[in-house]
Amino acid sequence: MQFSRDPLINAIYQGIKRGIQITLDNQCYGPCLVLIYCGIDTMAYLDMPIDQDEVRPKDFIQWAGRYLSPKLSSGATQITGEELYSARCAVVHTYTVESRGTKSGSARKIGYMIGGKRSLVYDPQQAKDFVLLQLEILCESFFKAIDSFLMESYADKKKQPILDARLKKLLNAIPY
Repeated sequence: MQFSRDPLINAIYQGIKRGIQITLDNQCYGPCLVLIYCGIDTMAYLDMPIDQDEVRPKDFIQWAGRYLSPKLSSGATQITGEELYSARCAVVHTYTVESRGTKSGSARKIGYMIGGKRSLVYDPQQAKDFVLLQLEILCESFFKAIDSFLMESYADKKKQPILDARLKKLLNAIPY
């Protein structure tokens, strides 16, 4: 693999996206989920206001709600930014589907399936507080959300310098 010194290519495409794809391709589904949710945290970092230096839950929820949630819908149900944040907390902190949000009833539990014909399965007759999401669709949708965010941010003359400065802070792989 040839390394790029461009932080966008190095950190986002060769780092975040490639790492997620490798775990998915090698059936490492739990680590794949962890990397997706950490990747959303990174996108929220890149998108946060200029005067802010740490990602807050609302930043994750806002980014996920704007760029990822619209891609995670089926029929009358959509996975919200709040539910994705709850799922992130569940997966990253306890490697389960339960978080404070699911326990309080403010978010549905998100389970994950591999393959199948449907991207999302939700049957409130069976369980109002549970939705199944196809992992491949989550991965594909996250990659598209990254691309949409980057295109939109680079088109905005006010966001572009902030994005460039923050991209330079991301982890980059540089050969020794």
